Formats: sequence, C-alpha cells, structure tokens
Amino acid sequence: MAVDVSRRGDILDVRDAAYVLKVRPSAVLDALERDDLPARRISGEWRFEREALKNWLGEGSSARYAPLFAYHLTPFNIEHHSNVAHWRIC
Repeated sequence: MAVDVSRRGDILDVRDAAYVLKVRPSAVLDALERDDLPARRISGEWRFEREALKNWLGEGSSARYAPLFAYHLTPFNIEHHSNVAHWRIC
C-alpha cells in the first residue's frame, strides 16, 4: 500500500523522506550518518521539512560523488621477469 505523503503535512519522518526522495529508508539513514541531509533529531527521531528536502535535492551536485574509476592508474615497480606490475592511483 502506497503512502500518500502529500496529505501528511510539511514535517516528515524517515519513511516519508525516503518516499519523497524515492529511496529506501536505509539510504536516508546512511545520508544522515554522513550529515548529508537537512534534518533535525527531536526526542531521538529524525524530522525533515518537505521544502528543505526539495531545495537540498535541487541545489546538489553529483561532482563530489565521482567514482574511483574516474581516476587513472599508473604502473610502477614493474618486474619484467615475472610480468607483475603494481598500480598506483593518481
């Protein structure tokens, strides 16, 4: 059964925030651990303001989430007799 978050008001809990962001609640909790979402902890429970989540999403940049393979690898200490190369991330 789908949750109708539009009728729940402007203050959301973790489950509602996950629904709005179209992710699993565990992804919201992971983002909170990284201090990456606009939220407040009240009496041990997380609360989000709907508009703050939308603004956060709209103002975000994916540049800081560049994958590791975007960096190039260079060989060093190549041992020609055994065809073994060690790699360094640059």
